[in-house]
Amino acid sequence: MNNNNIKKKYSKGTKFPHVPGIYTDEQVEAWKPVVDAVHAKGSIIFCQLWHVGRASHQGTKYDSARTVYQPGGMPPISSTSKPISKRWRILLPDGSYGTYPSPRALGTYEIEAVVEHYRHAALNAIRAGFDGIEIHSAHGYLLDQFLKDGINDRTDGYGGSLTNRSRFLLKVVQAVVSAIGSYRVGVRISPAIDHLDAMDSNPLKLGLHVVDQLNKLQQQVGGKLSYLHVTQPRYTAYGQTESGRPGSEDEEAEFMRTLRRAYEGTFICSGGFTRELGMEAIENGDADLVSYGRLFIANPDLALRFKFNAPLNKYVRKTFYTQDPVVGYTDYPFLESASVWVEHDKRQIGKIVFKLIPPLDLYCRCGNTLTIKAEPSSAKNLSMPLMFSLTVGLNTPEDGGLAVPDQCSKLHLSKIVCIEEILKGHHDWQYEIVKARDGLVPNNDVIDFEIVNKGFNRCTTFHGGGKLLPLRP
Repeated sequence: MNNNNIKKKYSKGTKFPHVPGIYTDEQVEAWKPVVDAVHAKGSIIFCQLWHVGRASHQGTKYDSARTVYQPGGMPPISSTSKPISKRWRILLPDGSYGTYPSPRALGTYEIEAVVEHYRHAALNAIRAGFDGIEIHSAHGYLLDQFLKDGINDRTDGYGGSLTNRSRFLLKVVQAVVSAIGSYRVGVRISPAIDHLDAMDSNPLKLGLHVVDQLNKLQQQVGGKLSYLHVTQPRYTAYGQTESGRPGSEDEEAEFMRTLRRAYEGTFICSGGFTRELGMEAIENGDADLVSYGRLFIANPDLALRFKFNAPLNKYVRKTFYTQDPVVGYTDYPFLESASVWVEHDKRQIGKIVFKLIPPLDLYCRCGNTLTIKAEPSSAKNLSMPLMFSLTVGLNTPEDGGLAVPDQCSKLHLSKIVCIEEILKGHHDWQYEIVKARDGLVPNNDVIDFEIVNKGFNRCTTFHGGGKLLPLRP
């Protein structure tokens, strides 16, 4: 998922230099190879539609790429004419930081034009091949500036009551749904987040009202939205824990739980989640999915690291908004190895360490080799650590081996996670020693094995045989 500006002409909704857009034919064409690359890996990609509203700048300074925020030095638009406080700073096109200017309150007659910008951007996203779009109505940007009573001081049909303040967002959702279908549309909100001074006097009441309106919209169109994405209150712009609203971690969790119970559809939560907190949210039914941002930037293989509980790369915040195409963007290392504990008769008998060569790039290509190091646990009567390799092939015999207890003639490893991940995420892999001479498998003995896959449409069974060899240093 990515932030994309929705319009350039007359009210440019951008905040940072070099932010991508989705409002021209040229941008649509430029996105196609990116989307195709994601689809080639078996993944889906949504385009996040983002209008920053007053979180922009009217200056006309150019950088080397001739980036400018507001053409002609026009003030940015918002629900209000109040500027963002000096507590917050904006990155200018010349690389310096400045304060936010006073915006121009959007006229009632202008709102339909902005709604049309969202609809046009959504259609462009589908033309580019995106699987759907997310309407960014969170974190103090334009739509959030209408939702929050700490910003919205309007007296027309878009200010005052909850119904009025949410009217703009609902018009956008309705327009986009009518253009591309409800199942392609996600909505992101952050009722309790005060980023860019986006405060509300009653965040829970606001959140529940938006949820109720989205539920009614789904009933009206006869189809579910793709999802509702809500940022948990502990999020701040600097990754720090908020104090006070809603309060403790238990109160924050209950805030999200209340919204989750109210929403009739797929619910995504985000905002400072660790691996453990994310698992807890899913296991408790507090969310259907958990979204990660900063951790994914620094860990391109985050899902694999979470599965193995492997160490994470630390993100470098100062590189988040820089213009370098590599540093802080594509230079974080992939996981080189991962491990899984092997159980036999409900006992942990050892740990298999999978060395990924090349990382995350063994997509069932014949001839690729997966090197595996097997380390016994502290249990008694185990053979010494061993190493073997498996060469991927289509129903062809390959050499291999496995560290097993000396007295164990048959070992069944259900769902070896690493192999499952490498071979395109399909499930129900089994690794089983199917023959052992004399019922024993000591070092240098010959074994046969097979890896049986249930549901993988290209490879069915890998056969192998070979000797168990001492671990190479």
